[in-house]
Amino acid sequence: MNAASKLKTIASEKLTGVVYATSYLSDARTTICVYGDPTGLRSLACKLLQLADLDQSELDGKTCPNSEGVHVHLDPSMGIHLSSCSLIVGRSDAKGTGDDRWITGACDPAIDM
Repeated sequence: MNAASKLKTIASEKLTGVVYATSYLSDARTTICVYGDPTGLRSLACKLLQLADLDQSELDGKTCPNSEGVHVHLDPSMGIHLSSCSLIVGRSDAKGTGDDRWITGACDPAIDM
């Protein structure tokens, strides 16, 4: 299976079990909490490992432009609990350069995500 097909599968496979995410403000910092039953946590871990193992260099420029990283949206349509906030999980290493987009400041979550 090529990288584009793998990414499509990662992005479309629903989580199994229960996964719930919430956030709260504490001491002027946002805390993200992710909870789940054993099946849900394993399912989320599998999705994270699949993203980590994906060879971004094999993706075309439309699927993943150079200097960007792949990501997937997890919301109730993807198996996250209905009362959960949505999650976006993805790679911080940029395709083509490998630079960490969060450390270099090249990733503005308000714009990129």
